Amino acid sequence: MVSSILENAVTKIAHFNAEGLHYNLVATEIYRVRSQFENPFDKSYLPYIIAGLAAFDMGRMMGIRKYSFDNNGFAARLYTKLQQVRP
Repeated sequence: MVSSILENAVTKIAHFNAEGLHYNLVATEIYRVRSQFENPFDKSYLPYIIAGLAAFDMGRMMGIRKYSFDNNGFAARLYTKLQQVRP
């Protein structure tokens, strides 16, 4: 029997909201702050993007210098990539 991701959606969402509260708290704040920035590619918004990635368990992939803008820091590398994909 194949289970659908939509099967028991109400129960699954309730479970996620209870177990993933920190995700929702971080996402809510990131979205709130986003409305204050005209340009989401701006360096001043970058810490919020990094905080969101870290909250969603991506922090281990960023290294200990995740907020660093020097050449080896994650923030600098992310900013460079964001400028490449910028519309």
